[in-house]
Parts: sequence; structure tokens; C-alpha cells
Amino acid sequence: MKTLLRFQEFVDELELSNSSNYKKEVVEKYKDDEDVRFMLHYVFNPYIVNGISKGKLAKKFDDIPEIEISCKEVLETVANMRTGNDEAVKIVKGFMMKLNAKQKELFRRVVCKDLPLGIGVLTINRIMLDLIPTFNIMLAEKYENNVDYIDGKEFTITRKIDGSRIVMLKDSGTVKFYTRAGQVYEGLIELENDAKNLPDNIMLDGELTLMNTDGLDSAEQYKKTMMTTRRNGIKTGVKMLVFDAMSITDFYNEQCPTPYSERRNLLHNISEYCQLKFFEVLPILYQGKDIIQIERILKEQIANGEEGIMLNLNDGLYAFTRTRELLKVKKMNDIDLEVIRLDSGTNSNANKLGAFIVNYKGNEVRVGSGIDKE
Repeated sequence: MKTLLRFQEFVDELELSNSSNYKKEVVEKYKDDEDVRFMLHYVFNPYIVNGISKGKLAKKFDDIPEIEISCKEVLETVANMRTGNDEAVKIVKGFMMKLNAKQKELFRRVVCKDLPLGIGVLTINRIMLDLIPTFNIMLAEKYENNVDYIDGKEFTITRKIDGSRIVMLKDSGTVKFYTRAGQVYEGLIELENDAKNLPDNIMLDGELTLMNTDGLDSAEQYKKTMMTTRRNGIKTGVKMLVFDAMSITDFYNEQCPTPYSERRNLLHNISEYCQLKFFEVLPILYQGKDIIQIERILKEQIANGEEGIMLNLNDGLYAFTRTRELLKVKKMNDIDLEVIRLDSGTNSNANKLGAFIVNYKGNEVRVGSGIDKE
């Protein structure tokens, strides 16, 4: 009870004011309190998943045992069970039998990981020194802003998927899916069953899209995918298009020393040796250093109704932020502009034409994509 009572004091104090500065002062006051730290870590850690919801706690049972273990032990027990089954729910309800109404409501919110406090994880981590693991994934920079960066480097081109970003974690046999924001994706039963055929302790990064996309262009695919995935309950008829992978440990540590070329080999092995129906590794469209292929393949994909293409640098590491190791190339429109001057190239393009500087609505714009090296 001590942990819950102490956390109740913290929450009550936080709720005395909506001022962000006041709330920061309260967090500062409790920053070394082990009970408060334990509860905040439990609520906000995206990797602690106990499978218990408000709906499950509302279920009626005739045989609820009175639980004598501590608040911490209850939370750790149901988190280790990970199932959210009746046994786990009974443990929680048994513990709650000895709580008053206010304590029950707080404990329910902690168990369900649904506790709005008016402060975010970034604020908590700044004051409590990275108490809570964050959920970060690699995001692409724009190709047109990084043309010179890929010069002379080997890259891989794949199709740009206009779906719903999804991350799968298989940790000690337990499979969980997460949105781009780190929220648990529920109801993907076909993917969950299919994941039994995947190797253990692995992270897959990709996009959720429809199983059947025949006759649909990129925009239509996206619309129908969102309609399916945003439904409550069980979601069927979708697959995960996988474009990256790493060990679960590297993902948790947010530090992956494996270059993309080797991560791609892992994907190849998964595609080759795992019998999968609802996971599909995104095919490679090109590998090499020829930047002329970028525009050619982009035009092909646009003609096929796709949104664009993606470029991974083959020696690039998985960055848990936006990075130019991954670039997105989307459809460009033609326009006639006045050339003001020419810029020299850099690196292997030194002493050659690097870019045209053009006048666009009174602004100088650098245009360097697609210039033949010859």
C-alpha cells in the first residue's frame, strides 16, 4: 500500500494547478522518490504491456481471492504474465478489494496505463534523468534536400508504401505491434498468429496495408487501409510490408551497429526460410550507385499508381530519429524556370556541373537532381 499511497500524494499535488511550471516543480520535488519513479515508469514505459483494460476489469467473477501481496508485486506479476487473461484480472481485482474508491480509481488507471497527468514523458525524463524508455523509429529526410549526400554512395531503392507505419516486437515469444507513436496496436490476430513462424527476439519495421490491393492506386490503398486499421476490435485482411529489422536488444537500447546491407540480408533470410502469409518483405527495385536510376524508377512507380520510392544508404545505420540515411522521393511536377547561374559540384563531381540556380517566385532555388555525370 505504501507505494500507492505515496503515488496518490504525488498525483494529488500535481492536480492542484494546471501550470506547466508548477507541475515541473512537483516532479522535481519527487524526482528521487522510488515509489513515484516506479509508478511513472510502469505507466509510461511503452514496453510494459499487461493486456489489462478497463473493459476486462469490469468483468464479473464469483471467485476473486483477496490478494495480500504489495502494489508493486501485483503490477510486476500481471506485467510478467503479459496476457491480460482472467487470472491476471482476478489478481488486480483481488488487490483492489481492500482499497477505497479514490485509491481504486488511481490503481485502475495505473494498471490500464491510462493516467493523464498534464505532463509528458519528455518533461519527466528531463527531470528524472531518462527514467522512461522512449519509442523512436527511423524517419526519412527528403531526397531533394540531400542529393549531394548520396553522391558516390551505394544505395537501395524500394517502393514507398502509403499505409500505416507499424513496428512488430517479438520478445521471448511474446508478439506486440506498435504504432509510429508507440501505442500498442490491438486486434491484429492474423499477424500475431503468423508471427509464430518468425525468429524470436526480433524487431520488424514496416507498413500495414491491405492484403488485396488489386486495382487500387496509392491514395485508394491508404484510404481503405485506414478504414480497416482504425476499427475497434479484431482487424483482418491486412498484411505487414517489412522494410527493416534488427535484434530486440538493439531496438530497446536505441543503438543498432548493423548497416542496412546486413539488415537487408536478415530480411532476405526471413523471406526465404520463414513460412509467412501476412508478413511480406518489401522487394528491392535497385541496388547500386547510379543516381540516374532514381528518376527512372520513380517515373515507373508513379505510372503504376504508387506515391514514390525510398532510398536506403547501404552502409547507413538505423537512426532512431529523422535521418538522411533514409530518403523519400516523391512525385515532382514539371515547371519552366529562369536559370540564374550554375553551381559547381562537390566530391566526385568537383569541377563539373553540380546544380542549376533558378528563380522561383523571386527566390533562388538549387536544382541538382538528375544531372548526368558525363
